[in-house]
Amino acid sequence: GMVVETFDGDDIVVEFDNLRFTPATGAPQISCANEDGTLLISHDGRFYSGSDGSAIFVASSESSLDDFEDGEVTMYLEAGLPDELDLVDLSGETDPARQLQAFLDNGTLFEVFSDIEVVQDVTPVQINGQRAARAELVLNVPDSETRYQFFIVIIEGETLAGVMAAFVPAAQVEAMRPALEGQINSVVIGPTAAPVCQHVPAPVGGGGTAPGVAVPIVAGQIIVGERQNREVTGRYALTATSDNELLVIVSPEDSSSDIVLRIVADDGTLIEEIDDAISGQAETTTFTPQSGRTYTVEVDEYFGSRSAYSIAIIDVGPNSTALLDEVEGELAENGVFTYTWDGVVGQPIIFYLEADGSLDLTIDMFDSGGGYLDYADAGLDGEPELIVYVPATNGQVSFEVRDFSGMSGSFHLWVLAVAE
Repeated sequence: GMVVETFDGDDIVVEFDNLRFTPATGAPQISCANEDGTLLISHDGRFYSGSDGSAIFVASSESSLDDFEDGEVTMYLEAGLPDELDLVDLSGETDPARQLQAFLDNGTLFEVFSDIEVVQDVTPVQINGQRAARAELVLNVPDSETRYQFFIVIIEGETLAGVMAAFVPAAQVEAMRPALEGQINSVVIGPTAAPVCQHVPAPVGGGGTAPGVAVPIVAGQIIVGERQNREVTGRYALTATSDNELLVIVSPEDSSSDIVLRIVADDGTLIEEIDDAISGQAETTTFTPQSGRTYTVEVDEYFGSRSAYSIAIIDVGPNSTALLDEVEGELAENGVFTYTWDGVVGQPIIFYLEADGSLDLTIDMFDSGGGYLDYADAGLDGEPELIVYVPATNGQVSFEVRDFSGMSGSFHLWVLAVAE
């Protein structure tokens, strides 16, 4: 959990976890309440939700309803009397804007977080006819390499008060903002007869709703936002149109997810089974198909949990149109290799590195202003590393490649285009 201090200095351990907003048109909305029946929210139906007394949690996977995880988006809400809230003590003021300003001026955030920058000052707003105030900051969370944008909202009900806090990786804010704002603006403080938040989204993609039925996929395609099901293996049917070598990537969104990847030929022959990467890292493999044959790509989760992931298949053979750039890189001892790329909004790109020999490569990704975007380290010597990047805006990004132990050696970088 995350430790947050109230105004009177008491330590409150607030257990909440990750909400990964993946905006999509037409996503169902789930209206639900806390167990106390004093707080209502409408959240994206592709996410899990839960409640504990006065609080509501919304998360991208079932396991992440319990623990904060690095690199994820986290939302926590609660309602109660102003002096009984866990996250903040609102008893000193009655106006939401003054309450929020007092919280920010109190210094609690500076004791817990670091490198805090104000993005939006305290702003009075109306949410469903209720007086409210909100602010946005960018900050660093202890023991995390991810820079977060922190949203905090205080809402005044007739007799109760409410507070909402959300942590969003700064690199994902603009892409996630429409979904996040919709959820903020749906909150109502006060008695409600809505069902308690305990939503489990239906599995989607890869045969999740029809066991044994494989979803068609073609080389050059990425399918984003698939969700695991404990009982059903994700299956994707690929009919080869050439004998070119193919790169298969399955990348989990949940940092605790341990993906297992298999490729099976149409005669039942197991071509490959991969479970090399640590939890939260992508599984990758290459294979050379026979033109005209159909192959099934299967995706499982080692621990049997439900989790979201993306799958891509890319032609890396001669004259492939998916190959945008190819670089042979060299690392000196304790050296850093830097590479830059001009991103185009909405165009998914995969940065894929293969080490020569036993290098244990790591990748750090930054925006044009030096802000931290992503990190990859599958944790195994000689294994590939990759980052899947879908730019929210046009602009340059940069990559720093290192060996974890500072060893020297060479590697190969491919920049690959895929289409959703």
